[in-house]
Amino acid sequence: MGFSTENAPCRKLPRGIVINAGGTVKPDATSFELVAEAGSETFGICQHPFLIENFKVVRYILKLTLNGDGTIPTPITLRDNLEH
Repeated sequence: MGFSTENAPCRKLPRGIVINAGGTVKPDATSFELVAEAGSETFGICQHPFLIENFKVVRYILKLTLNGDGTIPTPITLRDNLEH
């Protein structure tokens, strides 16, 4: 499974938040990070006003290490990657 140098998966989480994380990854990389930050115009976080006032997510980091066959390990737990 190959990756381009710009990876930007979009994750929709329940309760009013959308995360568009990305980063530069070498084609032969087996481990990498995808990051989104609140306020970013490229790899950002869009949140419902209630979340911004009560539980604002400021940064999301997804650290991935590919399986030996190049596939992405599942399941990926998104909740553990949020910074408040």
